[in-house]
Amino acid sequence: MADNPMTMRQQLVWKLLRLCWRLRQRAASCYWQLLGASLAPQAVIEPGVYLLAPMTVSLAERAILYQGVKVMSTPGGQVSLGRRTHIAPGGYLLVENQRLEIGNQVAIGPHCSIFCVSNQPVADGLMIDAKTGADVVIGNNVFIGAHSVILPGSHLENNVCVAANSVVKGRLASGWLYAGSPARPVKRLDGQKGA
Repeated sequence: MADNPMTMRQQLVWKLLRLCWRLRQRAASCYWQLLGASLAPQAVIEPGVYLLAPMTVSLAERAILYQGVKVMSTPGGQVSLGRRTHIAPGGYLLVENQRLEIGNQVAIGPHCSIFCVSNQPVADGLMIDAKTGADVVIGNNVFIGAHSVILPGSHLENNVCVAANSVVKGRLASGWLYAGSPARPVKRLDGQKGA
């Protein structure tokens, strides 16, 4: 069966749609910058992103928050994304008075949640009032698969891969693929035997 190339009209419509989308991206990015977000050149906040406290958010060059991302940070918190880092649609970040630091060249898949603060179980009292919070640090060259959850106090070193649907708590050492709930090392990224 022969390829079905786009007609001239379809190509024109596609180019116009791309242009309109880029204009909407630029307008959304400018809006959040006016409200205090710090965006480096070529950083993008797409339409449909929600920032509770924009002044707590900074994006380095070519970092992207895709549509549907919610950054629920309070004025005491700090959220930073490194160069060429992106958070796919549906991402949820919860930061109160903590720091969420995401390094360079990080890809965070769709519908991932990163918590710097969370409720915790207690024997006495109300669990809704019992909270635990700690900084979350994600190193450089990290991939986090779709629907994964990163809990307070987690530290993902450089060169880490987290499989989809994983739950991360604690420190993940460099050079490993992690999977599961809780996330455990599955295999070395360099192919050598270990663990």
